Amino acid sequence: MSDKHSFDFVKTMSQYGVVLGCLVGFFGTIPLTLTWFDFSRILPVIAVLLMIGLCGGLVGLLYGGVSGYVSGWLIQIVTRFMFQDMKRQAVYKVAVGSITVGVTFIIILVGSMWLNLDFEQVFARSVSPVELQTLGMMSLVFAVYASQRVATQYLRDMDIR
Repeated sequence: MSDKHSFDFVKTMSQYGVVLGCLVGFFGTIPLTLTWFDFSRILPVIAVLLMIGLCGGLVGLLYGGVSGYVSGWLIQIVTRFMFQDMKRQAVYKVAVGSITVGVTFIIILVGSMWLNLDFEQVFARSVSPVELQTLGMMSLVFAVYASQRVATQYLRDMDIR
């Protein structure tokens, strides 16, 4: 059995946050962009879709990295101090999921408040709140998925069945 404190929650959650945030950003911005373009000129539209997808992926990478890093630290602290003995695995997984949802939701709220600032000189159109909520829900689902993968990996590494 390995040492209980050797599992690196911060690194693992940050990796999941970066990868899944990038996917949310890339694939989340493409449907939004498709609603804004006239398809009479398909080649420029495809080029713009690719550029917007990459930019969305970078923004998602930033959001996911920050969210994963903060979630990882909190999960590590909670695991170390509140779950010394792992008798209730379901409670542990719920706690890990709740921490991740809370942190991701706060990061999304802070980002949406930042986007509510006046960016008329940068963006031609503003993103509607419904579109942002859709991306936020997708981010929350991916964050819960990542947290449950990390919790399962931790329990497996600790030989707790």
